[in-house]
Amino acid sequence: MTSYVAISANTFRWEWFRLRRRAGFWAIIGILGLFVAGTLAATIGMRFIPALGETMPAYGFPHVVFGVLSRLAPFLGIILAGLIFGGEFGWGTWRTSLARGMPASRLILVKILLGAVVLLAIWIIAWCLAVLAGLVIGENEPGGIIRESPGFPDGWIDAGLQFTSAWPVAVTYLALGALLCIIGRSTAFGIGVGIALIAAEMIGYPLLKLVAELIWEISLQDYLRWTLRGVTGGLLGNDEPKGIIFLPAALGYTALFCCLALAIFNRRDWDSGNG
Repeated sequence: MTSYVAISANTFRWEWFRLRRRAGFWAIIGILGLFVAGTLAATIGMRFIPALGETMPAYGFPHVVFGVLSRLAPFLGIILAGLIFGGEFGWGTWRTSLARGMPASRLILVKILLGAVVLLAIWIIAWCLAVLAGLVIGENEPGGIIRESPGFPDGWIDAGLQFTSAWPVAVTYLALGALLCIIGRSTAFGIGVGIALIAAEMIGYPLLKLVAELIWEISLQDYLRWTLRGVTGGLLGNDEPKGIIFLPAALGYTALFCCLALAIFNRRDWDSGNG
């Protein structure tokens, strides 16, 4: 058991060493940082515009950053999976990694764990920035259109739960991205198809609902609720007031994508180790 943990920990450190040396990784982090910082700057600036005169309680600042992360979470998960998994095929380094004695299944799970930890670190940093801005700039009570913002939290606990809900969404799409990279054996396939699926979900679901209501006079809400888009959207609070009810389904999708990735990898690479 000790040896298993030690080998996995060493592999995790090695994978992190490789990831942090990739320019693309830091480029994505930098772009995301600009989005978060820009959102906070714009929110702070609104209170100094006489025509708006908006105010916001301290716990409202995580709410506006949550709006950014919740929209970018699927894309961030897919792109991070491409950086972690896809490059292995392009560089031909899967054999080198597996030759160190790590079974394929364990190596893939370590990579997914690395991606989840990186996403968690991003969420924690974004939360700290939002909280700091709120404590420095925030007001006692919200005012104007801020009070009418959909899903505006009632306090710090509500804001924290809301903010955290976007992280499992990113992890679910991270697992999907890993599966796509293994299917296509390339970064371009994983990221390209992953983003295409996200775009299809964003455009196709509302269009399908509209067509069903106008032409067939039926509601597809209950049928689409447990699809990937429905589950992740529900977890973000887009469907039910208590998005936590969608967490088991999101974890189920994540486990499904991981199992499929492991199965496909082992079938395609018989010399990559067992289990």
